[in-house]
Amino acid sequence: MARQTWQTRVAQMLDRIEAVPHAQELAPDHAQSLHHLRLWQLERLRRTYKDIERVPRYRLATLFFVNELYAPKDRTVRYRSLRRILPMMNRVLPDRALEALSIALELQALSDELDVALARTLLDQGVDAQHLTQADYARAYRAGERMEDRHYQLKLLKLCGEELDRVVRLPLVMFALSISRQPAKLGGLLDLHEFLEAGCKSFGAMRGADEFLHLIVERERDVLANIEAGSDAPLKAEWAPA
Repeated sequence: MARQTWQTRVAQMLDRIEAVPHAQELAPDHAQSLHHLRLWQLERLRRTYKDIERVPRYRLATLFFVNELYAPKDRTVRYRSLRRILPMMNRVLPDRALEALSIALELQALSDELDVALARTLLDQGVDAQHLTQADYARAYRAGERMEDRHYQLKLLKLCGEELDRVVRLPLVMFALSISRQPAKLGGLLDLHEFLEAGCKSFGAMRGADEFLHLIVERERDVLANIEAGSDAPLKAEWAPA
């Protein structure tokens, strides 16, 4: 894909992310449902990958995926910063890095869209997300009729990890990040810089991400398969939030 096309795709994904309603734009009950849903999902992921986090080689990458890609936080400043420096990134970043960035943004956009829709489904079903159970979660998943998107979400997750793993092997990538930290801070881009640096450091520390990505994707596929099969207990007991 041509460089200009990658830049356009990144811009399109930023547009898509910004099109997802923020909590303050939703009705109060919908916003509350979304907030508690995201907290529940974050705790579920922490429990699901607690054993992998204990492996020194995978610790940073596990924390990056859970805390940076799924933790409920306001990323508005980060995305505005990214849009501001996108023309410069298109000039200096290798194609592989732009591709990884576009995939990561698509994953974020789809995840945000699915979260908002699932929170609405829980509300429509009369579920108090503050006391969410895995049975509630599974039933809302099925009622939402977004299984094809859920499978695509896993595909994007795997692609994102694979591309990031390739990027950190490119010459001078980590060096460029290290020397750009202070200019990023002075330019009001520190949040974006820390995100990119954390991703690259976490994957660089693994020295190969194939096994790590396999563990994550297989576990998530198993959970999704259980939900599709009609189970109201799709998670292992130790993975379910208390």
